[in-house]
Amino acid sequence: MVFNPKLFFTAYEFKWILAVYHATYVTSNLADHVNLSWIDPAISKLMAVFFVNTTLSLLKDKALTQRLGHG
Repeated sequence: MVFNPKLFFTAYEFKWILAVYHATYVTSNLADHVNLSWIDPAISKLMAVFFVNTTLSLLKDKALTQRLGHG
């Protein structure tokens, strides 16, 4: 990262990690603006962030395993 930042920031692995954290952040912020009258706002935010983060983390792990895994 220090000696070759272009290679680091354009790496396949970095793009996946960035996508997971970006989607989690966006979901968290969007959940603050959604008001469901039948559920506590904290619970709806927790469920939304949990779903997005878990789904994308599993997809990231699958993609990195397929690309970098041996055997």
